[in-house]
Amino acid sequence: VDAVLYFEGDKQMSYRILRAVKNRYGSTNEIGVFQMGDSGLSAVENPSLMLLSGRPKNVSGTCVACTMEGTSPILAEIQGLVTNSGYGNARRMSTGFDYNRMSMLLAVLEKRCGYFFSSMDAYVNVIGFWRGRTDRRNTQCEPCGSASDRSGTARLPAVYPAVS
Repeated sequence: VDAVLYFEGDKQMSYRILRAVKNRYGSTNEIGVFQMGDSGLSAVENPSLMLLSGRPKNVSGTCVACTMEGTSPILAEIQGLVTNSGYGNARRMSTGFDYNRMSMLLAVLEKRCGYFFSSMDAYVNVIGFWRGRTDRRNTQCEPCGSASDRSGTARLPAVYPAVS
């Protein structure tokens, strides 16, 4: 088999991805983004614009991540929330981002940045179709503005996959 094609998508969204994975004679890992409309599938010329449309501006807990899918840079929104846990055990949840990677990032933030997460629930969500893969990307942390927003809630560093 020279190539495997995956047709991916979420039931609630009108967007679909055709992902080509080729292992023989080098990897391609290219994607095509399509939108399902009344007349069938049509190509999306700018997937980053599609993913970032409707994104709130100047809101704590969100950042834009850039990743390479094959030869195309894709921008997507990543949302993060940390809040006091109402139970004995803190809850960790991630959608579209590797759970183990999130746990490791929280541990690094505790050790290196002085945050305390053991009694805090932590949630990470990636908007759209993009899925943060951990096989070939590094992860970076960067401060995202002031130490707190207007309500006084602690603001965490933006955590995002680096462009490979």
